[in-house]
Amino acid sequence: MFGSGGIAGFLQDQVLSLLDKTACQLHSSREELVLALADKEDAKRFEREHGVDPRTVGGLLQALLR
Repeated sequence: MFGSGGIAGFLQDQVLSLLDKTACQLHSSREELVLALADKEDAKRFEREHGVDPRTVGGLLQALLR
């Protein structure tokens, strides 16, 4: 695990774990996924490369259900 402390650390660990799982399902790095979530142009590139728009709920659900 990531090893952060307290409730904030627990939540951070859960988010990082979910990002890791989602990125793995999409054959991407966690960093690439986070950039795509944060930036519209990166999201477009991510969708071209991985077939999923991570900035939509449907895109994220599709990734998680793979």
